[in-house]
Amino acid sequence: MCSHCNILPICGGGCPNERAKSKGKERPCPAEKYKINDIITKLYDNQ
Repeated sequence: MCSHCNILPICGGGCPNERAKSKGKERPCPAEKYKINDIITKLYDNQ
């Protein structure tokens, strides 16, 4: 659900639209949503 998304508006907020198009066949959210903590940690470590 977009209103509880931890990366909104980075994804562009297209979740409901994509979900309607895919009819549940595909996950509309970008993979980064599920790996955001790892991504931020790696970015921080590389600073």
